[in-house]
Amino acid sequence: MSKPITHPGISSLGEGEYAWYLLERIEDRINRIYEYVEIEKDQLGIHSLHNALGLYEVGTLVETTFRKIVRHEAVASFPSLQKRSLTRAKRRNANILDYRNVLEPVLNLSRRSTEFRLFKYAVTLIPFGSFSESDSVSPAWWLAYNSVKHDINENMKKATLERLIEGAAAAFLLTVLYPGNWPSLIVHNRLSPTRRSRRGWFMPQNIDGEIFWTKLFEAFFPHFNSGVETFSSPVIQVSDVTANSRLFFSHLAHFDPDKKYVIP
Repeated sequence: MSKPITHPGISSLGEGEYAWYLLERIEDRINRIYEYVEIEKDQLGIHSLHNALGLYEVGTLVETTFRKIVRHEAVASFPSLQKRSLTRAKRRNANILDYRNVLEPVLNLSRRSTEFRLFKYAVTLIPFGSFSESDSVSPAWWLAYNSVKHDINENMKKATLERLIEGAAAAFLLTVLYPGNWPSLIVHNRLSPTRRSRRGWFMPQNIDGEIFWTKLFEAFFPHFNSGVETFSSPVIQVSDVTANSRLFFSHLAHFDPDKKYVIP
């Protein structure tokens, strides 16, 4: 059994707040599009310089967060992770295949969905779905980002609204999954414990902070066994964690306190 990773404290709030600020800039870019173009299925193929610059912001934030996650102690604690793969992912010139080889078994990225909703338009996105493939692991939004990064004039048509939304969903998901951001996200109510009941969802009140903190590792890092015997009490039972962005995105992480996690 691994030991619980303790709360890093108030000193990391600033880093998480800045990461969230960068994510909100990307959301604001999408929001500005809506002032001129109705965001609906038939409009997702439109391309523009505005989208291309947004993809550049997305890719930069994603790569930055990738590097932070692979350096976190929760990833290093994964028992079956090959040291060679982790070393490659920590290199300055690591590519998306290197990140995928480390983070897919640890975080199950290919199965994590993100909800995007703007008024009447809603869609479920799996921004890292291609990570389940053995060969072509680069998501479509990542290919579009690399295309405009290397030649924005030649590849402008690849910078579609659809790719920008997919990439923004990926940036949101990674921002939520990086433990270094959690103190800030908890303080600002971006990460919240929830419980399901016959009447739907509700937010438990007065939940012990250390219990929720430890549960985050269980929900986001399925291999991580904190040693906490139960998250149940006569008053509350925390079964899920919800993450919500300021405007468009949401993610629900399920956790079964009775599940016996099997280490691959």
